Amino acid sequence: MPAFRNKLNQVQAKELITFIRDFAPSREKKDATSPAPMSNFEIQFDKLQKEFDDLQRQLRELTKEEPRADSRTARATRRGSNEETSDSSTETGAKLYRNHCQRCHGPDGKGVVAKLDVRDPPDFSRRDWHEDRSDARLLASILDGKGSSMPAYREYLTEDAARALVKYIRGLGPPPGTRPARSPAQGKEKRP
Repeated sequence: MPAFRNKLNQVQAKELITFIRDFAPSREKKDATSPAPMSNFEIQFDKLQKEFDDLQRQLRELTKEEPRADSRTARATRRGSNEETSDSSTETGAKLYRNHCQRCHGPDGKGVVAKLDVRDPPDFSRRDWHEDRSDARLLASILDGKGSSMPAYREYLTEDAARALVKYIRGLGPPPGTRPARSPAQGKEKRP
């Protein structure tokens, strides 16, 4: 018999021994009515099968929520046009916001104080709020959460869906390139 020391690790060797011993005739008579004990492989297989079934169920639930691509979006993607795809992304972001964010952040993004456990809720309509946060930071907040005040949505949203949500939240702020209105005190310049 050749040596397998360098070809099998200890765990594999033990599994091989168990497998080989299953070929040996049993000394005890097995009761025909009692089920045979499950092997480690069968236990792991059953566990993986249950996880797979659960993931398939979750996928079916998520695909029910996501809007289906219509033929216009499919044609735009084939042509390489981002315009209609962008519209679809905005629609997706709006739907995700309504389903997951609106109850705490409000329809306008200004925050619902009674729903949030913070004194100063984030106000998505403020320019300074948007300027202080990168898209990557918003994406991380959505997917990974922020302590007890913001739950993580990584289990519920794909990264693309979270990006669509970031895009929608950016749309709640002032348009880029616009300046805030000056107060009368700011408009006066001091002259020497």
